[in-house]
Amino acid sequence: MADPAPDWFLAQWLAATKTTQAALGRRTGWDKRKTSFLVNGQQDYRRQDVNEAAAALSISPWELLLHPADAMAIRQVRAAIRLAADQRLPYNPGTAEDFPEWTSRATG
Repeated sequence: MADPAPDWFLAQWLAATKTTQAALGRRTGWDKRKTSFLVNGQQDYRRQDVNEAAAALSISPWELLLHPADAMAIRQVRAAIRLAADQRLPYNPGTAEDFPEWTSRATG
């Protein structure tokens, strides 16, 4: 019997994506028993189960190992990093005239 506290968040992802167990079963090809046991933590999962569930929910497999709120936070950080990188301007170090506050008082 599986540990009563599963270490994946399939049930939470179903709730977050408004997906029923029946819909998950149809999308993955799992029977009702397997779907119920996996969702309720009564059966250990395998890598193939994670991959199939992730594909059915349109998420990355690693996201099933995180609570949906944590996975969404990581998505937001990654999107912000991508946006910042895309908007990066060419490096222009400027000159002392561009930054008068950097000019020494002795030379200025």
